[in-house]
Amino acid sequence: MSAELISVVLPTRNRADTLARAIHSVLAQSYGNLELIVVDDASEDRTPELLAGIADSRLKVLRNPQRLGVSGARNRGVAEARGSWIAFQDSDDEWRLDKLAQQRAAAAQDVVLVLCGDFVVNDPGMSYLGVDRPEAVLDVTSHVVSRIPGAPCWLARRAAILEAGGFDTAMNCFEDWELALRLSQRGRVMMVNEPLAIRQRTPGSLFSTEQNFIPNLRHIFARHGERLRQHPAIWSFYCNLLGQTLCQFDACREGRAWFVTALRASPRSPRSWANLLMSCAGSAVFRRYTMLARRMRARYAASQRPALYTG
Repeated sequence: MSAELISVVLPTRNRADTLARAIHSVLAQSYGNLELIVVDDASEDRTPELLAGIADSRLKVLRNPQRLGVSGARNRGVAEARGSWIAFQDSDDEWRLDKLAQQRAAAAQDVVLVLCGDFVVNDPGMSYLGVDRPEAVLDVTSHVVSRIPGAPCWLARRAAILEAGGFDTAMNCFEDWELALRLSQRGRVMMVNEPLAIRQRTPGSLFSTEQNFIPNLRHIFARHGERLRQHPAIWSFYCNLLGQTLCQFDACREGRAWFVTALRASPRSPRSWANLLMSCAGSAVFRRYTMLARRMRARYAASQRPALYTG
């Protein structure tokens, strides 16, 4: 019986300097039955020439005449895909050669999404994201409300993505987490507990700036807040994240309201109390406090193996 076709969707815009490396890591996969759909989101550099020079029948190039954004580009790729499974790659990331093979092997009949761990480079203190558990493959459906790996670590059923409505094009960060929340309501989510992806934090990459957190977290709270509130520690964490971002961008009054919400969910949280106290000193002081806290967390995490999930 032949292996099912996997379609890999790779959106890109003006990333000619790193795109070839990302494409090679897909086409070199040990899982042989794949197609690679590169969606050029109106690039203005030499991306079209680079793509035209790749002679591989598995490569299909779609060019957007106008910029759609990462979510719109991914949705277009999914719509054009022929495979029953979809993987997503970013234009500055790489995969281990056995990524797709390992994830496909973990995909049972009722599974809609298979994640994997990843190494994040250029990000001190977060060099590895995985599960701090001994199992090689485990069910993480209930953990989707928490932090999960980004789309380059996914293998998802195309039918489930389409039924869920695809990526929300109104979002420019957390869009993969938001879609995962919807997918997890349609079937199980599994995780291959190995770092099968190597992800970059580089200028111009798909990692979003912190200011984008504000509208996107509000969007997720509006759509999934009831589900998040069922997990007090997680709800507190994201309320703190929104409050911190607001305080850093001169909206301390609103930020304090979110710290109060975080404390109602988790009254003994030292982080929430510290944030609430420091927010009273104004945005300039809060920014310095945040930078110091990050340095301390990075130093601690550098000596540990950071875990994406615990339990």
